Amino acid sequence: MTLDIRLRLGHEWTFEDLPERSIALDGAVQGPRIDAETQRFSFDHHAGCLRLVTTATCQQVFDALLLGLDPTGMQILVNDLDGDTVLSMWLMEHHRRWRDPVQREKVSALVRL
Repeated sequence: MTLDIRLRLGHEWTFEDLPERSIALDGAVQGPRIDAETQRFSFDHHAGCLRLVTTATCQQVFDALLLGLDPTGMQILVNDLDGDTVLSMWLMEHHRRWRDPVQREKVSALVRL
């Protein structure tokens, strides 16, 4: 699988601006939000959240993948390239690997860090 990544450094989209079947990462949209009907997701831990309980973007993505999110064919919106965002994209690129309990356990330690 190859991710369809839309990189616009420093740009912020509103959740309402997101096209159907899209994922905004780590501040591309402020705050974590999910619209399951249109398959629009914002995985963020910067705004509109409780920093004490909101996990890093990569953990949010990993959890969503484990719960069945299939990013195949979805647009990935990114406004900054940092470790959290890059790990999130890598997790999505290899999402089928995490079905294997051995692979899932190996990567979960990295995600927690």
